[in-house]
Amino acid sequence: MRMMSVLTLSVIGLILAGAIPAFTQDAPTVAVDAAANLTPADRQAFAAISAAYKAGDLKEVVRILTPMAESGNLFAQYALGMLYQEGQGVPQDNGAAISWFRKSAEQGYARAQTRLGEMYEGGVGVPQDYVVAAEWYRKAADQGFAGGQYSLGALYSQGKGMPHDPVAAENWFLKAADQGDAQSQYDAAVGYERGDGVPQDYAMAVKWYQKAADQGHALAEYDLGVMYYQGTGVDQDYAAAAAWYQKAADQGLAEAQYNLADQYARGRGVAWSPVQAYKWVSLAVLSATAPNVRASAVKKKTMMEGLMTKAEIAEAEGQIKAWKAVPTKN
Repeated sequence: MRMMSVLTLSVIGLILAGAIPAFTQDAPTVAVDAAANLTPADRQAFAAISAAYKAGDLKEVVRILTPMAESGNLFAQYALGMLYQEGQGVPQDNGAAISWFRKSAEQGYARAQTRLGEMYEGGVGVPQDYVVAAEWYRKAADQGFAGGQYSLGALYSQGKGMPHDPVAAENWFLKAADQGDAQSQYDAAVGYERGDGVPQDYAMAVKWYQKAADQGHALAEYDLGVMYYQGTGVDQDYAAAAAWYQKAADQGLAEAQYNLADQYARGRGVAWSPVQAYKWVSLAVLSATAPNVRASAVKKKTMMEGLMTKAEIAEAEGQIKAWKAVPTKN
């Protein structure tokens, strides 16, 4: 399950008089244009909400939203549900969040339908129920909402709440990918690379990895690097591989850090540098969660220590201490 972007108060900041094409950053499109459905009174209320948000008065945000939600405004219902889920301006209450999401979802708001599906999929505030989750995802997906399309595809891929169906999964991933959803683009690429749900097509895999990587998706950056390194679906290019590994490594992905270290150790696609190789393999040791990746990184680090001078190791250690992962975009 991929949870949609959480409603931080930046969401409320988007609720300017009539300017609500999106409450969250979970997808580039929405099923309903809020601006076209706002009354003058709603616009005034949302302007007040924006002012309260800017002043840091979350209780005032909730105070204004609540009567709007109670009167049936589906966008206010969704926003209030998010605030309850996060415990912003109100005590955290998943039950209340689900109640407001349901009210909005039953009015056809795709974002609320997807969020409600996520609650059922994760068993958050309700008993876990993949069948019900799939029902809500489908409602959103059928409206063309990328978040719902991706989540429905994921359930088909996992065989949860429905029979395992890689063809249906890839179909939904591609629908969301066409809308620019990075995670869907990544999963579509994996399908093409493996021939899972579609005929195996490395060029198409590269295409979708590239689109996701261009949005900063760390796994896509890494896998695109692998494709360039191996010359799979694209002309072999060690420099391009290193560049994509670098982007993923900067986000803290251990596999990319390990591969980047290997390229520095070999001088392949980058200038040979034992210092950089030691730095990145050491960071891989620290970042790795998979036992096999960590074991390989530890082995390589130990081997390199025997080939480096104390000065080189000290230089690398200094760079390791100064290193900070860049914020992930996915």
